[in-house]
Amino acid sequence: MSDIIQVYGRGAPVRGQIGPYPFGEAIGVVWRNIVGPSRNNPANVQFIPKSITLNDIEPELTLGVGGDVMMMFGRKLQFGDCIKDFFAPCDAILLNMEGVITDHPKKGPDQKHDPQIIDSLTTLFDPKRTYLSLANNHSGDFGMDECYRSQRMFEQAGFHSFGLRQTPYIDIHPALRVVTGTQWSNHPCHDLAWLDESPEQYRRHDAFNLLFPHWAYEMECYPRQTSVAQMQQWLRQFDGVIGHHAHVPQPITSYQTQDQRQQLAAYSLGDLCFGLGFKNRPILKHYPYGIVARLQIGRLRSNPALWSVGRCDWSFTESDSSADRLIFSTKLASSVDYFKFT
Repeated sequence: MSDIIQVYGRGAPVRGQIGPYPFGEAIGVVWRNIVGPSRNNPANVQFIPKSITLNDIEPELTLGVGGDVMMMFGRKLQFGDCIKDFFAPCDAILLNMEGVITDHPKKGPDQKHDPQIIDSLTTLFDPKRTYLSLANNHSGDFGMDECYRSQRMFEQAGFHSFGLRQTPYIDIHPALRVVTGTQWSNHPCHDLAWLDESPEQYRRHDAFNLLFPHWAYEMECYPRQTSVAQMQQWLRQFDGVIGHHAHVPQPITSYQTQDQRQQLAAYSLGDLCFGLGFKNRPILKHYPYGIVARLQIGRLRSNPALWSVGRCDWSFTESDSSADRLIFSTKLASSVDYFKFT
């Protein structure tokens, strides 16, 4: 079990808890939504180049990853040809599916999707090769019966899903296992995969083991020191880590191991879409930005017993609304104003 990560929301709220957060954290989230995401970088974590070969491998598959699929509030979601072309060479893609499809009334920050989200995601990539993680703070927003109902709707459309208590991992390919879990839930929920339940126990021998955690803190452009320490612990247990939850991009970087491999570490991929992310609104304008990445995975040529990421290509994304605010289109972006990066 991790000696760093602490989870919130599995059981009844503790005194002073607001949503999934202790009181102080909740106030911080509200403040950062008002003034903009924090740009403090206490650990000086930097982005890797947008195209880089991390290790010399024999490629076995190409995996695409993207940010949080957020509620669209009845607006249509489209994807630009550039992002479709970016994912086209991939054998599979992996996304974090925030919230559920339901006709129940929404309260506060609950993430409620319409069935048309299925049609929108189908235009991005082949559903039969699209994998959705449900281990996040919004899967329990409407109770687990609605979560399971939503899961069945996605799976009937061909999508794969995992991240609930009985499915903490999924084998995307004979060479790739993805393990997931959450640190947060907005509503008490025992039926999720949780990050303090030793996710490393699900590693598979003779495959690349990727951790896909829903973790850390909202509206922060760089990880805290505690998050960096947690990342380094996970990298001793997994071959790579790609995180989500911050709702803004955080660095996609790498760390060198004792055996001289470069391990991929992405702290947050931000948001793939959000139906209130209007750039001219003082609060919600911070939500349209994310990251997509394309990873070649395989065995090291110098030591075939070890698995690594070879080539990594990534890009920022942004989701723009139409003039009438009825359609959002997600596309690749060369930069995001929060970062001095081109």
